[in-house]
Amino acid sequence: MARSVSVRIARDTSLPPLYQQIAEQLAHQINSGEIAPETRLPAIRLLADELQVNTATVVRAYQELKQAGLAVSRTGSGTYVVGSISVQQNEEKHLPLTLLIRDKLKFLPVPSTSPVQLPTLMSYR
Repeated sequence: MARSVSVRIARDTSLPPLYQQIAEQLAHQINSGEIAPETRLPAIRLLADELQVNTATVVRAYQELKQAGLAVSRTGSGTYVVGSISVQQNEEKHLPLTLLIRDKLKFLPVPSTSPVQLPTLMSYR
């Protein structure tokens, strides 16, 4: 059973920005299963008030989660957890790129190719 959302921020300027702290904590809770798929995240104003931050900070944190594919906004309803990305899903997502790189690597002269040459070699067909 998933627990409720819990976020703590530190206002130390040597730490990441507040939106990033919020996004990283929520992403960790989502990926670890602490926050279950289809769970509604706290309303932006509610979380901003709770953390004593500007609503724009929470908006940006939620945007980060959406860009990472971990959350989705539903108009008039809020922001919901999509779920964690499994290792298998992640591998499948990157499989075409992995195959392309593997295909291109077989043309590399061994071992004299430098990393600087890789972009040029990748452009060959």
